[in-house]
Amino acid sequence: MKNKNIIISLILIFSFLAISALSLFAQNQATRDIIQGAMRDEIKRNIDKLRLENLQDPFFISYTIHDARTMEITASLGSIINSNKNHYRNHHVRLMVGDYNLNDENYFDLTGGGYRQTMLRGADRLPLEDNYSGIRRALWIATDNLYKSATESFERKKAALEQQTLSEEDKALADFSKTEVVKQKSPPIEFDMDQEKWEKIARELSGIFTDYSDIYSSQLRIFFYQSDIFFTNSEGTETNKPLSLVAVQINASTQAEDGEPLKDHVIYYGAMPGDLPPLKSMKDEIIETVKSLIALKSAPVFEDSYTGPVMFSNQATAEFFAQRLFSGSSGLISSRKPVVGDPRAASFLNRGGGEQLEDRIDTRIISRDITIKALPTMDNFSGEKLIGGYQVDEEGVKPPEEVVLVERGVLKTLLSNRILTKKISQSNGHERPLVGAGTVSSSGLGPSVINVTSSNGMTETELKQELIQLAKDEGLEYAILVKKIKSPISGQVRRLDPMAFLTMSRRSQQGPSFTEPILVYRVFVKDGREELVRSVKLGSLSISTLRRISGASEKQVVYNTVVPTASGPMGLFSFASPGSNRGIAASFIVPKSLILEELEVENTKRDYTPKLPVVASPLVKK
Repeated sequence: MKNKNIIISLILIFSFLAISALSLFAQNQATRDIIQGAMRDEIKRNIDKLRLENLQDPFFISYTIHDARTMEITASLGSIINSNKNHYRNHHVRLMVGDYNLNDENYFDLTGGGYRQTMLRGADRLPLEDNYSGIRRALWIATDNLYKSATESFERKKAALEQQTLSEEDKALADFSKTEVVKQKSPPIEFDMDQEKWEKIARELSGIFTDYSDIYSSQLRIFFYQSDIFFTNSEGTETNKPLSLVAVQINASTQAEDGEPLKDHVIYYGAMPGDLPPLKSMKDEIIETVKSLIALKSAPVFEDSYTGPVMFSNQATAEFFAQRLFSGSSGLISSRKPVVGDPRAASFLNRGGGEQLEDRIDTRIISRDITIKALPTMDNFSGEKLIGGYQVDEEGVKPPEEVVLVERGVLKTLLSNRILTKKISQSNGHERPLVGAGTVSSSGLGPSVINVTSSNGMTETELKQELIQLAKDEGLEYAILVKKIKSPISGQVRRLDPMAFLTMSRRSQQGPSFTEPILVYRVFVKDGREELVRSVKLGSLSISTLRRISGASEKQVVYNTVVPTASGPMGLFSFASPGSNRGIAASFIVPKSLILEELEVENTKRDYTPKLPVVASPLVKK
């Protein structure tokens, strides 16, 4: 009898759970149907009826809606600073007048127009309730406003074209590519945002710093993002896909005895909470980071002007590829130079311009040993989860399983979206969502899963021997080893130089450069000894530098990160907000180490050095 009651109880429990799951599924499906139906119906109505006398009709409309839930916790020294959960819905409307060959996009001026400014006017919030009429009303207002500004931009663009002399190639280049219609719906990704559990973890991890009075400032941030992304356009494409990201980020800073600010960080990314490392592993890495930061305080200042071999290892290798080839418009990302409305606009764009690699397609840009591929649909590599994989991009384009960007050193193509360039005639599905704590839906052209391989891989021991031999051949006493570089998205904001914009202009002409290196070592030729140094600045990375990679590891490592995007003219403003937490989720599978045959390394010239604290930290144990 007792066993029978247990069986009945278990049946009732499982029945309740099954009914609850079915109820939740039905509720989610109803929400999806309402949102997608409102988008579909409002697009059809506007394509059919949106007209202004003597002006072009819209030929393309797309709606993107993010239905997102976030959790953000910040803590310091074992105490919670901020903890909140949010649910928001926002939309992004894209509308074009004209046709595929000539429309209002790919145009920039400084008079309140320009295609990026026009597109941003179509972004706003939506009602949180599953209200069909409310969603349609919000989309209607945004579409109507955007149509008016798009027609104005289109007229200004046509006037600008009449005043400019274009080559036949430029005249024949269409503004927007055609693509196949896609219908795809993927099930949502849901996980429990257990606020109490993660607040406890935040206290425990941030509390580690209470034992280290040499660290002047520290903060921990936990960020969970879980979203349903709906996309519909007037061509008939409809997609519904999940997007999730979890992150744990720890920043710490101190000062050397001469006042130099010293900073370091630890960042973990995953698609789900279970993808994050175990708590003990995070604790151990935080402690190691603290110890290396304290060691930097007493490390000698790098005062030489060095030109010679430089080896990148671990995190620095991944950031090497991410920053040089996949951040901004001078790497393996296609970039269309827009029509400009006046000379001032042209001057403004030229300030942020770097070397465009498109002109180098079918020529060698890097060592012949190196092959670089995008694998956008991959979600796992050797048992490690990848956050950069997906099935359909933000323009409703299905990416191929493999895009060969560089083959044995030769540039083959670039990551692209539906905006055409002279040598890129079709999208390969790399318009990616920007993930962050903001409430405006947006996207940018950027990386997915990037796989870098070397056909002549070496062991770590062989690489270090190669590094020392290269330095010896140059008659140098030491070589340089870089183990860590600041992540552009680390949130560590440095003092902004008032001349930053002009400096950015000069840097772009010299070639892309790195963010600040954190862990840099001299490797002495005589005995292989490593010496930690500080106040180091790495030189710019020209194509000629990339062509002289003298060795890379046979072993590959996975690096999940968030990459800032600078696609389009609005990317020029990214310098004004360093440390932004918004970007594109990407995964890099790269050689563990590589050696550049020659790179300039010099002392950092600081424009400002803060004084040391007058009173000792209250954490100092008496």
